[in-house]
Parts: sequence; structure tokens; C-alpha cells
Amino acid sequence: GYLAGSSNQGNGAIALGTEAGQTGQDPNAVAIGSRCGNSNQGQSSVALGVECCSLNQGNVSVAIGREAGQTGQGSRGIAIGYQCGKTGQIAKAVAIGDTAGNFNQKEAAVAIGSFSGNDDQGANSVAIGTNAGKDTQSAGSVAIGLNAASLVQRPNSIAIGNNAGNDNQRESCIAIGENAGETNQGNGAIAIGKNSATGGQRGGAIAIGENAGGVPQGLYSVCIGTNAGGASGAAANSIAINGAGLTALVAA
Repeated sequence: GYLAGSSNQGNGAIALGTEAGQTGQDPNAVAIGSRCGNSNQGQSSVALGVECCSLNQGNVSVAIGREAGQTGQGSRGIAIGYQCGKTGQIAKAVAIGDTAGNFNQKEAAVAIGSFSGNDDQGANSVAIGTNAGKDTQSAGSVAIGLNAASLVQRPNSIAIGNNAGNDNQRESCIAIGENAGETNQGNGAIAIGKNSATGGQRGGAIAIGENAGGVPQGLYSVCIGTNAGGASGAAANSIAINGAGLTALVAA
């Protein structure tokens, strides 16, 4: 193709397409597609797709799809899908799916699913599912499921299930189950079960069971069992148990 591999192409490199591998394509690199691997494609890296890895692709990295890994893909990174890992994908990160890991995906982060880890995914974090960890997923966090921890997940938190920890899950939280800890889950809080502590679970609170915890669940309160804590939520420092006909509420 026109200007393909035209300047400083290394031994064993392949460039197919208009301006593919045009400048500084390192040895054994492969660039296929218009402007693919256009400038400074690293050694033994692979770029397939229009404008895929067009600027500064790291060594031994892989990008497949239109504009995948387009700018600054780090060494040993993987980006597969339209605009996945598009800008600033750091070393050893993995992005698979349309716009997954699209902007500023940190080292060793994993994003699988459309829009997963889309914007500013932290190092060593995992986002699996459409919109999982979509916006500002912090380091060491895990989001698995449709819309899990979609908007701001703080460090070392876990959200598993559709909409679990969806909006503003704070540090060191656990939300497991559909809609568990859905909105504003406080530091160190735990919500396990469908619809458990769906809104405003305060720091250190624990809710286990379907609909447990209510809204909001008070600071350091414990709710165990279906509907434990009631619709209006448990008071701070209280214990609510609801199962097999037993209901108890103990306030500190």
C-alpha cells in the first residue's frame, strides 16, 4: 500500500495497507490495515485494523479492530474490538469488546465486554460484562456482571451480579447478587443477596439475604435473612434477623 513500511522498517516486518507501518516499524512486527501501526510499532507486535495502533505500539502487544490500541499501547498489551484499549493502554493490560479499556487502562487490568473498564480502569482490576467497571474502576477491584460497579468503584472492592455496586461503591466493599449494594455502598460494607442493601448502605454494615438491609442501612448494622432490617432500613449499630418466623432487632 502507499507509503507502507517506507521508513526504517525492521527485518521480518510486514506492513499491508495505506501508510501501514510507515515509520519505525520494528523487526517481526505485523501491521495490516490503513494507517495501522503507522508510527513506532514495537518489535514482534501485531496490529490488524484501520488506524489500529497508529502511534507507539509496545513490544509483543496485540491489537485487532478499528482504532484498537490506537495511541500508546504498552508492551504485552492485548486489545481486541472497536476502539478497545484506544488511548493509553499500559503494559500487560487486556481489553476485549467494543470500547473496552478505551481510555487510560492501567497495568495488568482486564476488561472483557462492551464498554467494560471504559474510562480510567485501575491497575490489576477486573471488569467482565457490558458496562462493568465502566467509569473509574480503581486498582485491585473486581466487577463482574451487566452494569456491575459501572460508575466509580473504589480500591479493592468486589461487585458480582447485574447492577451490583453499580453507582459509587467505596473502598473494600463486597456486593454479590443482582442489585446488591447498588447505590452508595459505604467503606467496608458487605451486601450478599438479590436486592440486598440497594441504596445507601453505610460503612461497616452487613446485609445477607434477599432484600436484607433495607434503604438506607445504618452504620455498622447487621441484617441477616430475607427482608431483615425492613424497607426503611436498619438503625446504626443494630442487629436484625428475619428467618423461619424469627424477627429480632437489637439496638446498641
